[in-house]
Amino acid sequence: MAPTTLAPALDKAHTRLDDIATKLGAIVHTIDVLSDGLKAPFLEPMTLTMRFILSGVQSIRSNKAECIALLETVHQILCAVVAVNVTPQNANPRPWTLSSLLRWGILLSTVTTVALQKVSSLLETQRETSRIKRFFKQTEAATMLKACQDDLQRILNALKVRFAGLVHTIREVETDFASAHEKVLDLVQAGADSESYTTGAFSASSGSRASLLSVMPANPQIFHGRDAELTHIIDILTGNINPALVILGPGGMGKTSLAHAALHHAEVQAKYPPECCIYARCDAAITAEDILVNVAKSLGLEPGRNLRPAISSYLASRPPHLLVLDNLETVWEPSDTRGEVESILAFFAGLTNLALLVTMRGAERPAEVAWTRPFLPPLEPLHLGAARQTLFDIADELNLAEPDVATILALTDNIPLAITLVAHLVESEGTADVLSRWEAQKTTMLSDGFDRHANLDVSIALSLESPRLRADPAACKLLQILSVLPDGLAERDLTTALPLDNPLGGRSTLLRISLAYHTPAKRLTLLVPIREYIRKYEAPPIDLIRPISRQYTILLELFDRSFGIAPIGNLRDLASTNFANFQSLLAYRLDLPEPDDLAETAQLAIMASRYRRREGWENAFLAGTMARLSSMLRRHPGHELLEVALVGELLWNQYRSSDPDLLDHAISLFPRFDDLKVKCDLYGAASYHAMVCHGQLSLAESWLDKSLAISVPETRPRADALRRRARLYIQRGNFVKAAELAETAQRFFRQSGDLFGEASALLATAEAFYGLGAYADAAEAAKQGRTLVSMYDFAGTHLDSVLLNLLGEIHRSKSEYREAKAAYDEALRLVAPDRTKSGTSLYYIQLNLVEIEMALNGPDHPAVQARLDSVYDIARGMSLKLVLLMCEATEGMLRLYQGVSADGTSKLRRCFVQGEAEVKSFCAEHLANPALRGGDEWAYIFLAHLSSGAGAFQQKVALLRALQFIGQSMLIDGDRAAAKNLLLVALEGFKARGIHRGIAECCVALAEISETAGHAQKALELLDEAGRRFARSGLKKQVENVRRWTARVDGRFDIAIRS
Repeated sequence: MAPTTLAPALDKAHTRLDDIATKLGAIVHTIDVLSDGLKAPFLEPMTLTMRFILSGVQSIRSNKAECIALLETVHQILCAVVAVNVTPQNANPRPWTLSSLLRWGILLSTVTTVALQKVSSLLETQRETSRIKRFFKQTEAATMLKACQDDLQRILNALKVRFAGLVHTIREVETDFASAHEKVLDLVQAGADSESYTTGAFSASSGSRASLLSVMPANPQIFHGRDAELTHIIDILTGNINPALVILGPGGMGKTSLAHAALHHAEVQAKYPPECCIYARCDAAITAEDILVNVAKSLGLEPGRNLRPAISSYLASRPPHLLVLDNLETVWEPSDTRGEVESILAFFAGLTNLALLVTMRGAERPAEVAWTRPFLPPLEPLHLGAARQTLFDIADELNLAEPDVATILALTDNIPLAITLVAHLVESEGTADVLSRWEAQKTTMLSDGFDRHANLDVSIALSLESPRLRADPAACKLLQILSVLPDGLAERDLTTALPLDNPLGGRSTLLRISLAYHTPAKRLTLLVPIREYIRKYEAPPIDLIRPISRQYTILLELFDRSFGIAPIGNLRDLASTNFANFQSLLAYRLDLPEPDDLAETAQLAIMASRYRRREGWENAFLAGTMARLSSMLRRHPGHELLEVALVGELLWNQYRSSDPDLLDHAISLFPRFDDLKVKCDLYGAASYHAMVCHGQLSLAESWLDKSLAISVPETRPRADALRRRARLYIQRGNFVKAAELAETAQRFFRQSGDLFGEASALLATAEAFYGLGAYADAAEAAKQGRTLVSMYDFAGTHLDSVLLNLLGEIHRSKSEYREAKAAYDEALRLVAPDRTKSGTSLYYIQLNLVEIEMALNGPDHPAVQARLDSVYDIARGMSLKLVLLMCEATEGMLRLYQGVSADGTSKLRRCFVQGEAEVKSFCAEHLANPALRGGDEWAYIFLAHLSSGAGAFQQKVALLRALQFIGQSMLIDGDRAAAKNLLLVALEGFKARGIHRGIAECCVALAEISETAGHAQKALELLDEAGRRFARSGLKKQVENVRRWTARVDGRFDIAIRS
């Protein structure tokens, strides 16, 4: 007959909770019968957890409807556990299917127990006795209950998919539970009367709770990146008489796969053939004795009270055996079984005819065993190449764009299990859907399987069940804190910024159980999947993370105050290594149901944005965060200065607000505070936004004029406004006025002690001189700026890279190609290609280097085309249309120099039609060069283009080039007099600016005119000048051509003299 439970007390009204408690109590009893009758201990943790849940059901005081719905789903899953066993095709399995069924039962129990433990913890929170606490936690608890129910529903759905007909059987169990209970009793009795349940690892007569399977596992088919570890294991197993080796590492790192690969390796099988291998899964073992029982049964021995002598005696008369104990941490972790497990390990390691290979989570080897040296280090994530190959072996490489591969692997932190699971999703769903789901579901999307090898959440949850973790409150709290710190924690922050009693002890615990690890920079951090899991299921309370958040704000405020007036190298390094932490904390604090301390959060956001800008980055995440904060602060008056500062940072970050009144609203707040610096900064940001985002030069100038009007003379805000105004004059081509304002700004910055500001003003000065063609002055200003940058630890900042880029441009314009290449190469080393402000300019540097390397090494040098191809590939991948157009124009120029005139001319003409002013100037200049044969008319088109005012920057130098080309064309046509006049004008201009190549080319053309006119001495003087200028440019081929020409002219000159 079906079991019953105690009737509710007579003085208490019957409730729905009573009904569900009754149903759950009955089915738990039935599962107990299954567990005892089938000797299936994997069901025991499930029933133990359910009894704990039932003990507190009547104490639930809030969210009762949600709790009842959750318990109903639990009831359905437990019905499914019963239904799996009473379904006809499973009730009497054949011998060859029994092992698979029992193995699946272990997995089902594991995942269900993990889920039930979450349910238990969650229901415990609904028993609060304080009405106030229940009231404030009601909404949060309802959300968590719903999420937990969703998890249970996924388990139930997966069960229905796995077992055909299960839906109908579950319904039968629910509607006629008494009948289902009788079927269970019949099943247990049938098992006791037959031999069908004595095969494999289970025995009805043994009384053992061992559920370990000793079937030889398959060789992993997808296995990359563990060659060194596999070689280490093979050397240990084959090079020692009775080796003992342990494979350690975090969950999902591939420990089991590595053990499987070692078992199947030819050298291992030569020493330990399959019949001499004992493979024991320990993940369902409950006592240490279960390990001995399983090994004994694998050897064909009868279980008994003292198995050690029997095992020892059996192996003594046999060939060498290899024993693999997989997932030993399950039974070794609990302190009450650890000593006995280590004693058993010592027994196995002491057998002279047995090799021992153990896999277990963590970074700590069990004691009492003389493990064979050298030790195998704990497994780490796969290197990038192996991670990519694992992904490609499962998902089709042809369907994966390169940027998507990097994004997908970043989600996995190169953990083999995570890569495998996400690769299968990519193969079935596509990259876009998987990335979209990750944003919403995180590790849950990789958790549809039932065991640690197919379910990432289960794998992580098992690690979190470590008794050592649960016994260490500091470790639990530290784990929560690390879940919102993707950059991890430095040693000093660990000991000074956390509200923990024993942070160093907590760190030690996390390292020993491999939940945390040290980066090469010695920062304590979590792998991405673990971090996301903790953040989703065990997110830290605000009191845990507020101290570290405040410490980061203090760090950024100190950086902001010191910037420009004191060395900031250490502060800069600290900010850089924690920047992802800043972003994560901001997101966490804003996503709280009731955002915590808006002013404190806003200050962190503003300081983080200022730091990021000074490093040369815009940041879309920070912009979105500050937009949310700005909206929130508008609803909470009293923080007007912070609100204006936030709007300013939004504009600096090129944020395009949907609120047209955002800037006007910020300006309307000016009367409520007195900080002129914040007000001037807003006007500067408005000017920048108007110019960069909308191309409105006049509006940009008007905003800076407002800043100049309110700023105090000879102060940093006034200097900054002058410097920015100078940059706008450069945009208008008024280089004289720009130089005047930039030099004034430089003086004000120097008086204020702001060396960074002075360096930025020197940049504006250098740009103005460059526009005037005063290259020597421009180079001197740029070098002074770099000197200041290096003095105060600003090297490598955006300003440093821009100064270097400008120096490269100056040298290139003077055709000092070796110096230009050196400057450009250093700029490329300084700045990452994804830095927003510098990203596009980096591609132009690469294209300039194509031109420089072509000049130095010749157009056919392989490095020239290779560099151009690399820029092409990146530009295509990122859809950078302007860069692609410049790539095509550069390729057209290259083809002209290679002598492929038709192709080069076609490309340059097409780009001239499609391009903006600068692209048009580039194309016209190279088409106009008579030496490249782009067409006679292009010299005049180039001149007309320049005369129209297009491309005003560097217009004077371009005009000199146009005059040179027209002169050369006239020389070709035979009009030597006109050609000489134009070439002399161009030569004078090139000499004034020190443009070596231009000087040399004009001298060559004039030498031809002189030689033709019979003035050999003049021709030789011109050729001598040309040779020296070509040599200064590094143009070896041209130097050799001039040398040969000089020899020819000199020879004729000698003949003429002798005559």
